[in-house]
Amino acid sequence: QPGQEDQLLLLSFHLLSFSSSSMEKYGCIEAWEVMSKSITTVDKYTWVLTSLCTWVSSISQSQLQKVEKVLITVLLDSSSSPLTCMMVSDIWCFLAKYGTSNLCWAYLNLLSSILIKVKLSTFSPPVMFITILIDRLTNFLSPIDKTIWQSCGNKPELDQMPALSSADAVRCLQ
Repeated sequence: QPGQEDQLLLLSFHLLSFSSSSMEKYGCIEAWEVMSKSITTVDKYTWVLTSLCTWVSSISQSQLQKVEKVLITVLLDSSSSPLTCMMVSDIWCFLAKYGTSNLCWAYLNLLSSILIKVKLSTFSPPVMFITILIDRLTNFLSPIDKTIWQSCGNKPELDQMPALSSADAVRCLQ
């Protein structure tokens, strides 16, 4: 139904987490057709990522806000597979690359604030994926913003973070 696209996206990520092993198996699919280029084949991951990024590039601002919440939810969900978290990170990088430096800066601030609040354990996949994503996103800042970001030291130190469960971190976003 219209208006529930974010729920479909969330369901897609849950299904991807359950079917990660089949996505990793060898097999190619015809890629999206690009004008004046012959059709090529791509792996399943690239096909799904391209399909989702194509959709995300055409949504409204209000839909984008819902998509951003889904991306955060999936990253913070410890049941999300590594492949799913990688896809979410790739979508976030797509948004940052084709958005403005200000948008990228906002994503970095949001992820850093979540990282500060997420409860850490001996090994926390959400913290690991968010930390990697923050490092990746800094590459999409303008040169001036990148210098400022790095000089501010906005990336929190893992040993200085207060405890807050992943579920509470998601509630902070609502």
